[in-house]
Amino acid sequence: MVSEALDDLFQLKVLYEGIKGAITMTNFGTAIAKANISCETGKYLFDELREAQKKLVLVGDLHLLYLITPHAIAESIRPVEEVVSSVYSSLTPKELYVASCLGLTEVVIARLMMGRSPPKQTPTRVLEKFFTCLVLYQLWKGNSLLTVANRFRVDRGVVHNLLAQTTSYASSVIRFCDSIESLWPFAKLLSVFPDRLSYCCSADLLPLMELPAVKLGRAKQLYRAGFKTVLSIAKADPHQLKNCILHLPLKQATQLINVAKLMVRTKFESLQEEAELYSWIQLCDRFSAEYRAVQKRGERFDRDRITRDVLSWQPAIFQEMVADIVADAPDNESSRLSRLAERCWAPLAIVYDPLRAGSIDSTDTIPHDRAIIRAQNADFRPNQRIPGRPECTIFVGRLAQTTSAETLRKVRNNPPSVHGMI
Repeated sequence: MVSEALDDLFQLKVLYEGIKGAITMTNFGTAIAKANISCETGKYLFDELREAQKKLVLVGDLHLLYLITPHAIAESIRPVEEVVSSVYSSLTPKELYVASCLGLTEVVIARLMMGRSPPKQTPTRVLEKFFTCLVLYQLWKGNSLLTVANRFRVDRGVVHNLLAQTTSYASSVIRFCDSIESLWPFAKLLSVFPDRLSYCCSADLLPLMELPAVKLGRAKQLYRAGFKTVLSIAKADPHQLKNCILHLPLKQATQLINVAKLMVRTKFESLQEEAELYSWIQLCDRFSAEYRAVQKRGERFDRDRITRDVLSWQPAIFQEMVADIVADAPDNESSRLSRLAERCWAPLAIVYDPLRAGSIDSTDTIPHDRAIIRAQNADFRPNQRIPGRPECTIFVGRLAQTTSAETLRKVRNNPPSVHGMI
């Protein structure tokens, strides 16, 4: 049984025999593993994408939607002759061109209406998949699930299951295309499909759907009221938002505005970091170019000016960027640059971001609890009456109320200098 399975995998070109008889996975096999699909599905998908490379129709979304339609569920949605005829007659010229590229012409539809099987050059698998794709296409254009189910004479549960499986299969197709070099353009073209299918809305509503607790109905209300972006919601007044949106409580409107402000602030800080990093890279390139040019001419290098420019940037970034320059500098100049890097080091965090501090990997973009939201909105003002320096202050919890500086001196034989306690 194992040998038969290996023979099948060799025949499907999932495995191959490498050097010294070692069995190695091919690029096709790696793509199947990353996409988490079966070998048969992967082979059919690969052939379909290779065929689409020759005549891909990009005048609309129908052909791309056809490529990510899972055939596993397409087999359970049988085309109804009358429905196929009515839907085919309502297609636009651009959509009819996509159907003709797939081999579905008026002759094929006429044969189906007469109860005859499609021609041999048009496989039944393509017909079933295209019919299922049309169901998704109606949802893609913003029609409700109930309307689409009634039009195609299928159960609403089937349509909902189709939408969920297509969203998952679209992600698998993208991973499959990423693993095969010749199919990389499809990964870029299909990247927007999983998110839009999961929300099942138009592209204009996608930014609003990213807000927590905002579903399709609420997103349409916001869009019709003029709140078309997250920024417009962040600038709104809670009372104004409550009056514009039907059945929206004031408390929920306030929470929606606060979350929108956090998302805008997070995006702004991210873009600001990218801009600062880009400017810093330019500064380092200029520093390196000027240093090497002056060294080549044997002239004196204006270190003070460069030092002032470098010190105005983030210390942590400087330490990373200066390493390659130090490696190429002479011994005396290398030690000078190293001392400069030490001067730029900061023992304390320069900026405190509650969102990153509350994230396990510092990658969160949306607050996951109310404590982070309160920290984001808090305005901390240190007590000026408290003596001491913040960088020399530590927090020690669970001490008795009677603990004093003298008590700490008695605990340790060589205690640090304690100037006071709060």
